[in-house]
Amino acid sequence: MLIPGYDTIPAKTGGVTPASDADHDKALWMRYGQAVSTAALIQQRILAAAVTNGDFDPSAAPEDALTALLGAKTNVFEDEQWRWNVLLVLIATDYAPFTQRPKPSGRVAYLDPSTETTYLTSLHEAGLVRFLPQQSTARQAPRGNGRRHGDVRRPRR
Repeated sequence: MLIPGYDTIPAKTGGVTPASDADHDKALWMRYGQAVSTAALIQQRILAAAVTNGDFDPSAAPEDALTALLGAKTNVFEDEQWRWNVLLVLIATDYAPFTQRPKPSGRVAYLDPSTETTYLTSLHEAGLVRFLPQQSTARQAPRGNGRRHGDVRRPRR
């Protein structure tokens, strides 16, 4: 289970969509909380590697950069651009289009808990999980004999 307790949120019959607006909000907040924790762990690893490799010197960084890197990921980064060479990990729902705050440019990665699919995709892009979204049957690779359902081949003469 990726998010403890997530499986207890009631879903609509036959689906995974939350049964009510309140359940949808609960699911979003659970994903957001998990994204905040995960972003902090990713940021710690990135920062430790950058310091070890000599790519980032914390003693030369201003307080706002250190706060963005080491502070709680619930604290939003207010500048329009991240100017450091170390990757900054943020939560997508803290920025546009979810809020009026523009997304900072620069070396920034976003975890996006807005939906289940966007969250899993962002975790996949961060290298934490392997996520292969199910494709529609029209786009799936052929199975078995290499023919798609409905393909007809004439017998050879």
